[in-house]
Amino acid sequence: MEDIKTKKVLLHGILHNGLYRFFGSPGSSVVNNCAFLTVNKNLSSLWHARLGHPAQHTLQKVLQLVNVPAQSVEFCSSCPLGKSHALPFHSSLHNSTHVLDLIHTDLWGPSPVKSTSGYSYYVHFMDDCTRFTWIYPLKIKSDAFPAFLHFKKFVENQFSSKIKRVQSDWGGEYRSFKPFLDSCGIAFQHSCPHVHEQNGRAERKHRHIIEMCLTLLAHSNLPHRFWWDACEASVFLINRLPTRILKGLSPYEKLYHKPPDYSLLRVFGCSCFPYLRPYNSHKFQFRSERCLFLGYSSSHKGYKYLHKSGRLYITRHVVFNEEEFPYHMLFFPSSSTDRSESSSSIFLPTPSLSISTSFSSPNLSQDKSPSMSVADSAHASSQSNSSDQSTSDQSASPSLTTSPPGSDSHLPLSTDISESEVPLNTHPMITRSKDGIVMKKVFVATTTVPTIEIPKTVELALKDPQWREAMEMEYKALIRTGTWSLVPASSSHNIVGNKWIFSIKKNSDGSVSRYKARLVAKGFKQMPVSTLMRPTSDC
Repeated sequence: MEDIKTKKVLLHGILHNGLYRFFGSPGSSVVNNCAFLTVNKNLSSLWHARLGHPAQHTLQKVLQLVNVPAQSVEFCSSCPLGKSHALPFHSSLHNSTHVLDLIHTDLWGPSPVKSTSGYSYYVHFMDDCTRFTWIYPLKIKSDAFPAFLHFKKFVENQFSSKIKRVQSDWGGEYRSFKPFLDSCGIAFQHSCPHVHEQNGRAERKHRHIIEMCLTLLAHSNLPHRFWWDACEASVFLINRLPTRILKGLSPYEKLYHKPPDYSLLRVFGCSCFPYLRPYNSHKFQFRSERCLFLGYSSSHKGYKYLHKSGRLYITRHVVFNEEEFPYHMLFFPSSSTDRSESSSSIFLPTPSLSISTSFSSPNLSQDKSPSMSVADSAHASSQSNSSDQSTSDQSASPSLTTSPPGSDSHLPLSTDISESEVPLNTHPMITRSKDGIVMKKVFVATTTVPTIEIPKTVELALKDPQWREAMEMEYKALIRTGTWSLVPASSSHNIVGNKWIFSIKKNSDGSVSRYKARLVAKGFKQMPVSTLMRPTSDC
């Protein structure tokens, strides 16, 4: 072995089994150690490749089994290509010490269901020092920047401090923030692409809000279109809940330096009875009605509640029933009541026995109204409606009347059967009526089918486009099948004329299926013949 620059011989060795053995002076042990280490490093890397690039601790155990000195392996460039993975995240132990030093923000959406006000997104802003959260609804993503401007003006004016830093992800809705934040001297910190964990506090706040929102909707049996009301109520409650991060304090208490008033809280979605007299149109209207509680107003010192008419009210004069959730009661009343009020068909019972019915009143037990059969009463009702139609609005169904609440319309019907109308049957034969067997009544629906006038002449038919279309279809069918062939006319020939026949084909329910037109020959104008050929003979 010689030096490359000076060409001076440094060592002399002997080749043995593919390796050179060098014999140095007794005091030059460093050279032997270096040579020994170089050989072991190559062997460790070789075994690392042979074993499929295992981890360092696994490789060392195998090297002990094959009697190879265990040494650290050189950097393997193949291992990162096949084993690259995301590095672990460590919780941040740094918390801001002043209000508005750091604001975490993120946008949620789109919601699979639009809210009652047409919102599909929301954006929240959380103060890192107090963990107090502000939330704003959005219809589109680009509304996030105007929401931030509103938030910035509000908090900086309320707390006499300036926002120092803003932390968010690098979503498209936040890229428009950078020029404005730079002009205001606010540091803009955003996460790396596809690394949402760097914005972990804002992401965790999303989970907290949505989980409470879904829980409130489930407990109150409200549909998903009320998600924004539930989210707004959730943030209101989250800001007032104690947390371990603040050592048992709530974000509200940390920010405003006073405990929140829990006596104002009510169960979301419960039944409430607000004071509605200022909204009444006359003095006999009820002072209150059952409404749906939808949370707390951010700009009023009162509660939000939804009336069954769809109008949203805000008031402090309200009484709650926190054990009742009236959404289906208010907006989906009983189906039987709806059918009885909105029915427009007339159903006539057809029993074999005519029974007269009359309303009985406990105060008028001695005065009986004249008896009348069901069919007669329906006929009389229709006549009275037709005579009074010019002076008052009538119901769509002449046989049904709607009574106001509190009237005697809910009283049971009494059946008045006189002996003259139904004679007493004293025959010993056992019948169904004697055994109490009553057949179900059969109801028949009556309807009015519009009449269509069938044209008598071709001129009238050609004026109607539907009859004209039917005639064209008939003519095309005759041409397609070759029904006739044109020949020169002769005076000796008896020419038979033709005629159009019109009719209407109907469906089983009486509705019109199609218009039919047929071109037929006038067979009665044929010349009578004297000789007939019959296939049979007289016996």
